[in-house]
Formats: sequence, structure tokens, C-alpha cells
Amino acid sequence: WFGEQVGIASWGDLWIQEGLAVWLVARDKELRELGRGDHPTGLESPGYAREVSLWRERLDAALAEEGVDPRLHRPGVREAQAGGPAVYWRGGLALHALRVALGPEAMRAWLRTLLARHRGGHLSTGALLASLPPEARDVAAECIMARWSRCDARGR
Repeated sequence: WFGEQVGIASWGDLWIQEGLAVWLVARDKELRELGRGDHPTGLESPGYAREVSLWRERLDAALAEEGVDPRLHRPGVREAQAGGPAVYWRGGLALHALRVALGPEAMRAWLRTLLARHRGGHLSTGALLASLPPEARDVAAECIMARWSRCDARGR
């Protein structure tokens, strides 16, 4: 896992590890479908699309509960408050929106570069945003930094 090779700079950056874990599970399902020949064309396999839909449902249910912090990136948060639904489901949705903005191959290349650059060190949300190609920065700013953004398949 990415989180075993790259640490987070602060507890407010926990979404990077947890969002990537959620997103990589969906990507693994997609690669398995591609390997079986179950996914002829298009951006998403049925398994990947099901995962993204599930994240949205879980996030909507969580945000309907009183007291749930909807923010993805939460600077200054302490360990005990670092988790929560936004960290997992919005993290996965933010990465999905980046994949839509970049395309699957560019997303893969970006993640490989990010891992190579930060392996054995720490990664902050700011460093992640700075590492993005220009065509994905607007999506990232909206999905990651905006307090109330849901981030659907279009990154909006």
C-alpha cells in the first residue's frame, strides 16, 4: 500500500492514505475485470463504477448524520479526530475525480511519480496538490480543499 511507503505530514492529511486505499481497491477490481476481458472499452469497468457509487451512498448517509465533519483536508486536527467518513469516501471520490480529469494512464503516471518522489518520507495535501499536472489542479482545488464539495464523476 501507498501508506506503508509514504507517511502523512499531519493527521489532517490522513485522507491521502485512506482515500488512496479505498481508490486502489476499486482500481484493483477494475484491473481484474480487464484481465478477464469483461471490460471492452471506456473509462470505468462495472466493478469500478459500483465502488464509486457505493462511496457516494456511504458519504451521503454519513453526511446526513448530525455532527459529521464534511471536510476532506482538516489542518490542525488531532489523531483522535482524524478519521471519519469524509476521509474514506470523499478521499476516494476526490481521487476518482482526478482520474476523470487526467485520464487513467496519466493518473497512473502521476501516482508513480508521487510515490517515487515521497517514498520513505512524508506527504502533505499541499505537496500533493503542487505535484498535479496543470489540467487537474482546478478539480483538485474544488474536490480536496472546498469544504462542502461532493465531487462527482465530473469532478464537480
